[in-house]
Amino acid sequence: MQPSAPRSPQIEASELADQTRLGRLLSRLENDPLQARELLGGLSPELRGRHSHRIGITGSPGVGKSTLLARLISHWRSLGRRSGIVAVDPSSPFSGGAIMADRLRWVELAGPDVFVRSLASRGSLGGVSPGAGAVAALIEAAGYDPLLIETIGVGQAGFDVLALADTVVVLFSPESGDGLQMLKAGMLEAGDIIVVNKSDRPGAETMLQEIRNALELLSPADQDSAGPQWQVAVLPVSAIDGSGVDQLTGSLEAHRLWLNGLPAQHPRRRRRVRGELVYTLRALFSLRLEQLFAAQLEELAANVQDGRLSIWDAVEQLRSALLPADRA
Repeated sequence: MQPSAPRSPQIEASELADQTRLGRLLSRLENDPLQARELLGGLSPELRGRHSHRIGITGSPGVGKSTLLARLISHWRSLGRRSGIVAVDPSSPFSGGAIMADRLRWVELAGPDVFVRSLASRGSLGGVSPGAGAVAALIEAAGYDPLLIETIGVGQAGFDVLALADTVVVLFSPESGDGLQMLKAGMLEAGDIIVVNKSDRPGAETMLQEIRNALELLSPADQDSAGPQWQVAVLPVSAIDGSGVDQLTGSLEAHRLWLNGLPAQHPRRRRRVRGELVYTLRALFSLRLEQLFAAQLEELAANVQDGRLSIWDAVEQLRSALLPADRA
């Protein structure tokens, strides 16, 4: 039997209620995601039982993700709800730091009922920081619900958000291209709710219809499972003037209720948990791999550059060192 993880001193609700102290705990997680098991294991039973509605927001740069998030936060604030945001910013390829971490556009939303955390993507190909899952878990333990996760990119660069979110909103604008191309890129398959932002611009109605036509070509992933199927909502929204935001919040609530009504063994529930498990394992494994083999990677890179090894020879050396019992 494996020994249990060492427990840090129990973290109580009063500690997470202080945004400054919560921020310090999150910094520990972001700087060293390998601490997640110990730190989250120190949450009191009350805090471990808290679960937020996690909403992933993804879309290409320039479609208005941040403006829409501000609208959503304002809506929930008017209802007296405490909301959290995990915003994953592009990382500098040199320092690893977030390029846009200041999030100046959200300063006006700051307050005790809104908690915003910017994370650097740190090179993650899926657009989500390696520590984002643990950060999200700690913020929801602090009682922020809903919890919004904004990611860079879309398509392959935004798919990892699926592993962390209960509901995924994919944003497009009238300039995003035609629906068939989105389907080929896998963009439409990612969303539970599809939003065409900037719907007051020319071409928005055409874009909406193309998306609806493209969605008809898709088969629901859970079509053979029992119970009602979720019908992907396609909504016109203008985050600038707020039109369509009420319909979006209504669809988000409808999707939350649909999820809550699913049987425990429904494929959607299992896929969500499995996805987060795989994502977390891959992120932490990648981080640990870089730490363990940093020196060896430099040596192998020099050998490849000098022509003494091929890329695949170098990869095989690393694989054999990592998995000696699995030699070809």
